[in-house]
Amino acid sequence: MGKLGTLIFPFLILGLMVSCGGKRMKVPEYIVDKEKLVPLLVDIHLTDALLNKEKIPYTEKYERAIQMYPSILLKHNINRVEFDSTIRFYAKYPKEFALIYEDVLRELSIREGDIQQTTGMEEGDEEEL
Repeated sequence: MGKLGTLIFPFLILGLMVSCGGKRMKVPEYIVDKEKLVPLLVDIHLTDALLNKEKIPYTEKYERAIQMYPSILLKHNINRVEFDSTIRFYAKYPKEFALIYEDVLRELSIREGDIQQTTGMEEGDEEEL
């Protein structure tokens, strides 16, 4: 799967989840708020993109991810239980989760634009390197 496919696949899955959701949402206190969740998800997806770009076996990518994810949670002052509970909660409310992911995608797009502007590269140019 190419770079574009790697980035789009999670959003396709999310889109399928959205089409199935319709429950009314009341957010419990233990759920990570959107303002903290969006930057955390951005960092997770950037880490995934970095790992997927490397030409290493899947098992090694998995091991590296296992090592990197706790530091991402720590950076955002969120523990694993809070994160897992938040993801499980929003899985029940896919329309709300889709709204969160719109913000995640917007932030990733901004960062991609910043990198392209800084380096003078356009999408797909890194494949030639």
